[in-house]
Amino acid sequence: FLPLLAGMGFDELSMSSSAIPGVKHALRELNFAQCQQLAQNTLALTRSSNVKTALKNPSVKATSKKAIIAPEFILFHLDVADKNEAIKQMTDNLWLHHRTDSRERLCDDIWTREDSFSTAVGYGFAIPHTKSDHITDSTISMATLAQPITWGDQQVETVFMLTVSKSAAPNEHMKYFSTLARKLMKEDFRHEIKNADSVDVLYNLMTRTLDV
Repeated sequence: FLPLLAGMGFDELSMSSSAIPGVKHALRELNFAQCQQLAQNTLALTRSSNVKTALKNPSVKATSKKAIIAPEFILFHLDVADKNEAIKQMTDNLWLHHRTDSRERLCDDIWTREDSFSTAVGYGFAIPHTKSDHITDSTISMATLAQPITWGDQQVETVFMLTVSKSAAPNEHMKYFSTLARKLMKEDFRHEIKNADSVDVLYNLMTRTLDV
């Protein structure tokens, strides 16, 4: 009922405290004009069964394309004990910024790939990746680690995580993976990452590298 209530103009909702984070998350994804249209259409219906059908899968989500990388997806000096914790914190961050509705399932998709083969690529870098139904907008996340962690049979200090939507172009997944893998072969690029002293420096470097 949330899109309907928003479209009808309700600006205060009563609920248990445990429901607040999920409702806030859902509200941020709504297109208000489409919610208003949904409310108008629903009020014209005369049968409860028709109202239930109209509210089952309403087209009220914002459709604007979001940037594939942003400063909020760069975690600087992340303090984690192992790769399980690194992947969890990075997927949690995607959930906090409304890129996934199910961080657990997204994490499972990443581990499906990771369990098949380690995504450590050498030189202290890893690139875990997945193409998933549980990422709403394709995102490249990055984490520089406070201390190296074991990743497969390698030590890793920097993690790039590629989470690509199933609705993305067929080659989008590997396009970014290949670009990063090629750049990591270059010593000057690795040096820039390892010597970056802020999120802003890393963000500007990544936008230039990926041409986004």
